[in-house]
Parts: sequence; structure tokens; C-alpha cells
Amino acid sequence: MNGQTLSNPAVERVQQLISARQFDRAEALLSEFINGGNASAQLYYQLGVTKAMSGRQHHALQDFRRAISMDPAFSEGYNGLALALFELGELVAANDVCEQAFTLSKPCIKLYSSWAKILQRMNRLDKAKDLLEKALLIQPNNLTLWCNLAAIAGELNDKQTAIACFQRALQIYPGLVDVHGSIAEHRDYTSVEDEHIKQMHLALQKAVHPKVIAGVAFGLARAYEKLADYATATSYYRLANGELYKLAPYDHAQTEQQFSAIKNYFSQEKLQQLSQFGSTDDTPIFIVGMPRSGTSLVEQILASHSQVFGAGELNHIKALLLRDGDYLADDFVSAQFDVGEEKLKTLATDYLRLLRQYDRKAHHIVDKMPHNFRLLGLIRCLFPNAKIIHCQRNKQDVVLSNYKANFATNLRYATDLTAAMQFYGAYEDLMAHWQNVMPNKILSVKYEDLIKDQQATTAQLLKFCNLPWQDDCLNFYQTQRTVATASASQVKQPLYNSAVDYWKKFAVYMPELQL
Repeated sequence: MNGQTLSNPAVERVQQLISARQFDRAEALLSEFINGGNASAQLYYQLGVTKAMSGRQHHALQDFRRAISMDPAFSEGYNGLALALFELGELVAANDVCEQAFTLSKPCIKLYSSWAKILQRMNRLDKAKDLLEKALLIQPNNLTLWCNLAAIAGELNDKQTAIACFQRALQIYPGLVDVHGSIAEHRDYTSVEDEHIKQMHLALQKAVHPKVIAGVAFGLARAYEKLADYATATSYYRLANGELYKLAPYDHAQTEQQFSAIKNYFSQEKLQQLSQFGSTDDTPIFIVGMPRSGTSLVEQILASHSQVFGAGELNHIKALLLRDGDYLADDFVSAQFDVGEEKLKTLATDYLRLLRQYDRKAHHIVDKMPHNFRLLGLIRCLFPNAKIIHCQRNKQDVVLSNYKANFATNLRYATDLTAAMQFYGAYEDLMAHWQNVMPNKILSVKYEDLIKDQQATTAQLLKFCNLPWQDDCLNFYQTQRTVATASASQVKQPLYNSAVDYWKKFAVYMPELQL
């Protein structure tokens, strides 16, 4: 490496600031070191990490590239660059960086894991699995590798392998008790005397950190729910979500303010004015709605058609807006956001380029990011010919399903039943606005209608997308594709009605659902 070696206290200070999420101060300190004649690959790498962790991946790219140019054998630099590109949706470029790293440097274990993550997103699961297994030959006791391997097994609906990987991680480090929640998700229970339930009770007694407590409590909740003990399950769901809520409380006033700003900006007149500048390409099909409302199911049905590729939950629109500085926290277009002809064309072109990474030939590619319902105004301007499908489901079932899922702190409203009911109301209001300013441009598909009359609802869906009928869309559960959401196992089996009005099993114990 070039430059002088910094004292350990200086490096430690930077690490402390990054750990405390004081990114501005860490960046200033790193810049001071670099400009003071201490430039090194390690410092540029740390600068890139700081920018990436603050959501500025696009700005971090130059720092990672500078680190690599200073030390072509610096494996961590390649890892940082690959992950930043991955977060920006540049999967092909990220994959190329990993391939280059494996030829030019001795790859660090992190790079194995990162490349596997990239390949996993590209639906190259066999290659991802192979990489992780090779990495485990080097570091057989690496917890991250075992957990990542478990995640791939879960996507492949290989529950036994997923459980075995999580159990191996627990053997290596018994303190990793929050994986009990993942184990409970994949297995069945027939008795409260089950050894795993006993293990989870013991683990909960020792857990201290909120996320760890939540992970174990979710596991116990799922176990008791599978035993039809809904009262006990509720107590553990409340414990789990309560711990997460402490870490990231929900502010409904902020949601109302954001949604109001979105509605005020995207009026019918604004949409008519801007959509003339958008791309005429009809490749994208956008599926939106609340999480757990049937979006994965609808995507699986469409992806079973020979002309459609299901790309899953894509973060590309947000990534492109972040790149251009048009995004604030909580998935909201900033108050300063404004678009014109040139910007719309650039965004549309870049989005289509990212979309085509998943399939070069499909007539349509599905982007199933539920929370894109917030961005339907922009989507309409970008792609006036794109089909938009809005998935709906009974409010109580949606709220309960989100409450039962461990989204960590990614969905703040989901960790409190009252907050989730409030958010659902705001979501309904925003969707009503979109329906009003985009008449006949959005197809609403109700989960309950799919269950009640699968063929008629599927026919309506295909007709809206201008797709000819194909029987494979009825047999969607036989389609061989990976699903990386909480609904992965459900879309791999025929439709069932047991999820309709499921909330009633918890109604007595969760009165908030009836408000």
C-alpha cells in the first residue's frame, strides 16, 4: 500500500464513528488523513464504506476504484466496489468485478459471500451455492457463510437443508440464538415438549439485545402458532415486535406528510404533462400493494407465462433516484424533486438497462416491489405504456401477516398493530388518489377473488397485460423459478383458502385488528 501507516488510534477513531453512524464526521476525518499525505488503499476503501453506509453508493464507487488502483491485490476494495454496484442494481458490473477480483487477487472470505449474494439475485443459485461451499472449505466455522447457504436453501424450498445450515451455525456459535426464528419458520411442531421449543425458551432467558430477543420470540411465536395455541403465540409476537419497535418507532404524522406531498405533486395535469416525455417501451409490468397482499402470487402467475420473466422485488427506481439525489429517507421523493423531459428519458433508459440484466428476450419483465405504490406517479411518467397491477387483500389479514413476519426494522409500521392499521389507511388513501388521476391504468386484483375463482381472475390479469391465455398460469406452482420473499413457500403450492380471514384466529388476542 502507498502512504504512511496511520496509528492504530486514528484507525480506531474512524471505526468508532462509522459504528456510531456518524458518517459525516468519519468522512471528514478520512479526507483529512488522505489530504495530509496518508493516502492508502485502506483509507480510500474506508472512505467508500462510509459513503456507501450513508446511502451514497454512487459516490463510493470512485473511492473503491481508487483503492484498487493503488493496490490491485486489495481484495476488500473489490468487495466494496462489487457491493456498491449491487446496491445500485448494476448486477452485471458487480459480477464482472468479482470475476476480476478472483483472477487478480487472493479473494477474502467476504468476497466469496458478496459474489454469492450477487449471483443469488441473478437467479444463478447453483453457482452461488458452489461459491459458499468453497468458502466453507477455507473457513468451515464462518457463521455468515452458513446462514447465507441456509438462505439459498430456503429460496430453493429445501427446508431440511436450510434447517441443517442454521443448526450448524448454532453449533459453531451457541450465542447466535436469533436464528431459532428462522429454524422455526422452516419446520413443523407436534408438541409443546418439542426439544427445539425448550431450546428457544432457554435462549430467550439469556438474550439481551432487542434484535436477538425478537429473533427468538418470533421463533416461539411461530412454533406455538403451528400448535394452534394462538394466545401464547400472540404473547411472543407482541414481545418480538415490541423489541423491534424500541429500535425504530413509527411516526404516522411523517407518513401522512409524505403521502400528502406526493399527492399534491402528482396531479392529473402533472401526469398528463410529463408522461408525454416517458418511454413508450412496455417491457415493465409493475406489481404493487401492501407487503403480504398477494404480490408474490400474482408475479408467480404472470412469470408462468412464456412471454414474461419475473424479476422479483427490484429496488432500481429508488437506486436511480438516490444516485441523482432525489430521494430522502423512508422511500420518499424529496420536496425538491422535479423532473423534465431530459431527466425522465435518462431515468427510463437506465431503468430499462437494469431490467434487461435479468432477461434479454422476454416481452415483459415483472418488477414486484410492493412499496412502489408510493412511486406510481413517477412510474406513470417514465413508462406510460407499462402495466400496473395493484394487489389487494383483507386489511386485517395483511396487517397480521406483516406483524408475524420478522422484517427487522425495515418496515417500522409493521411492528405495531395500531401503527400498521394507520399505515394501511394512508396506503388506501394514496391508492385512491392514483386510481383517480390515472383512470383505467391500474388493475386491482383481490387475493380473495383469486382464491374464489382462480381461472376468471387469471384470465382478467392476462387480458389486462395483453397476454394470450396459457394453462401454465393456472399451474403456477409448477413453474421452476426462485422466489426470495416471505411468501416463497406459498407460491410453490396450489391455491388454498386457509389464509382468507386467518386473522380471526387471533381476533380475541389482538383487538387492535378490529378497530
